[in-house]
Amino acid sequence: MQNDNFFRKDHNSYQDLKGEHLSSGTLLKEVGKSVKDLIQSEVLLVTTELKESLQKIARDFIRAVGYGALLALSTLPFLAFLVIGLGEILNNNYWLSSLLVAIVCAAIGGPLAMNAWKKIKGQELDLPHSRESFARGARTVEQKLSEIKEAATGGKYENTRSHIY
Repeated sequence: MQNDNFFRKDHNSYQDLKGEHLSSGTLLKEVGKSVKDLIQSEVLLVTTELKESLQKIARDFIRAVGYGALLALSTLPFLAFLVIGLGEILNNNYWLSSLLVAIVCAAIGGPLAMNAWKKIKGQELDLPHSRESFARGARTVEQKLSEIKEAATGGKYENTRSHIY
C-alpha cells in the first residue's frame, strides 16, 4: 500500500488527499472514533442477532409444547377407545391391550418428540454475521493504524502483522 495515497508528512502534521493538514492528535481522534463506532455497531449487531436467534428458539419451543399438549389431549379419548376395543378382542385382557397401546404410542411419539428436540438444539447461536463484521472492522482499524504509522515514519514502517482473523 503506498503511503502517498492517504497522508503526506509535512513537519508535525499530515496532509490528506484534499490537501488539508491534519495533526497527529486529529488522526488519533479519527482512529478512536472509528474504534468507538466499530464497537457500538458490533454490540448492536450482536444484540440484534441474539434477539432473532432467541425468538426463533422460543417460537419452535412454544410450538413443540403446544402441539405436544394438543396431541396429548386429543389422544386420551382415542387411547381409551383402543384399550377397551383391543381388550374385548383379547378376551377381556385389558392389561395386555393397555400395554400394546402404550408401546405403539411410545413408538410413534418418541421419534416425533426427538425431532422437535433436535430442532431446538440445532438452532445456531454462533452469531456468524457479528463475527464476520467484527473481523472486517478489526482489519479496517488495523489498516488505518498501519497507514498512520507509515505516514508518521515517512513510509519506513512495515506492517509485520497479518490479519487478526
